[in-house]
Amino acid sequence: MKTAGFGALVALTLWPGFVAAGDDALATRLRTEGRRGWAAIEEAVSNANWSGKVAQVLDIPGQGKKPEHYDSTSVVVKHKPGNLLFEYTRAVPPRAGQVAKGALVFNPLYSFKVTQPKPSQTKWAVGDLAKSPEAVARLRQHTVLELGWMAYPHRFNSTVRMDEWFDQSYVSLKSVEAAREGERDLVRAIFVFTLPDVQGQALGSIDGVADFDPSRSWALVRSEFRRDGYTCTQTIDYTPGSPAPTAWKKVAQRHNYLGGAVGTSTFNITSFSTEPSSDVAFTLPAFGLPEVGIPAGASPGKPFARPDESGGQTPDDARKSRWPILAVLAVAVAACVGVATYLRKRKAPDKLA
Repeated sequence: MKTAGFGALVALTLWPGFVAAGDDALATRLRTEGRRGWAAIEEAVSNANWSGKVAQVLDIPGQGKKPEHYDSTSVVVKHKPGNLLFEYTRAVPPRAGQVAKGALVFNPLYSFKVTQPKPSQTKWAVGDLAKSPEAVARLRQHTVLELGWMAYPHRFNSTVRMDEWFDQSYVSLKSVEAAREGERDLVRAIFVFTLPDVQGQALGSIDGVADFDPSRSWALVRSEFRRDGYTCTQTIDYTPGSPAPTAWKKVAQRHNYLGGAVGTSTFNITSFSTEPSSDVAFTLPAFGLPEVGIPAGASPGKPFARPDESGGQTPDDARKSRWPILAVLAVAVAACVGVATYLRKRKAPDKLA
């Protein structure tokens, strides 16, 4: 069984709107210095690419540990304004229903998925080709929700630019306080995110905590959210000796499910580069496949005016579309809160997709 995607869960780490009395000074720094630092990080990431290895395990009481979907894979992430590539290669023979190698690719004009089902295959097979703006945006948003902890580790919520987070109306910042971890002085934000109702069902709110490092351009170092017996914690380790806010060494998540199941995901990042990727890298020809029809004079590698990283949209359009995406997040949380109970009751584990 593919348990709602670990990446979709960290995407729920959502935040600020109101600050309790007495925290004004730190809250002001968070909103001013923090916003400037986050904007700089977003700019750095927008043309960066990185790679590493992933371990992902679910430990179910009474059933033991089982590898999850991206366990034992090598991952490559490439960014360019309006473009995103996520490519993975399995280090072990794929299990039933899995492929040896795959990639999800987005450019401003279309998106697609390519796979090599067996290790012996060298040619790519294309699937999930989307060309309409609506289909591209929808696929990208869902992909970012699932893979955001690897593709956007610097964000609270993988679908929202970090420097725009405090503009959101659905978060309420309860307090901002000083925190210390070893030799580091951190700033901690404590918040509540109100979930939208889904199909007439009130799903309530999520409690969250986030720690930032002002000495590293206010980079996120730890986040946590809790709801109804479910807790998701993400930590980011940085390369010792480097003050860069993108000097990621390891991104780790831990999911404590209602019923006792524990999921752990680790992304050990082995390389990071700001060398710009070519426009072609985000197109079908990069995988030896023919180009699809595109409008006259347009180039799939060229971004529209200020595309938004959350879905190839302008900021206004992206903001208009976020409530439906938040509804998807709400459903994901509701499903994950009870996932352990379900897993304990089933007679045999499902095969991973």
